[in-house]
Amino acid sequence: MYGDQVNKYGKAKLKNNWLNFVMSDSSLKKFKNKHNKYSIVNTDVKSGPGKHYCALYINNNTFYIFDTYSNPNQLKTFINNIKKNKMKYKFSDLSDNEQVNYGKLKTACGALSLSWLLLVKEIGIKNAMKL
Repeated sequence: MYGDQVNKYGKAKLKNNWLNFVMSDSSLKKFKNKHNKYSIVNTDVKSGPGKHYCALYINNNTFYIFDTYSNPNQLKTFINNIKKNKMKYKFSDLSDNEQVNYGKLKTACGALSLSWLLLVKEIGIKNAMKL
């Protein structure tokens, strides 16, 4: 999926709670003090072509992150950006081997990230973080 496709489906399914996708070095001002919002981050920088999508659920200045690769290291730029903005983050359960297997489908990360966000909407963040 490309960024415009991610935004199209995110907006269609999550309506006014969708905040558009961002690159890892994008400004996080639009996320400050937001409640029950959804987005996707691309692990590349703004000047790059794009690498990998991760899902973001944002609530009370905390980013809840789902990564199909189960690899927090690829999000270093974004995590540093979060810390710089005095916000918090939590990763979903990274111990799931199936999650690692899904991550091998390099073209599926956008669709899988959107799917996880829809799960958050349906079953809540507490339950979705276990997946």
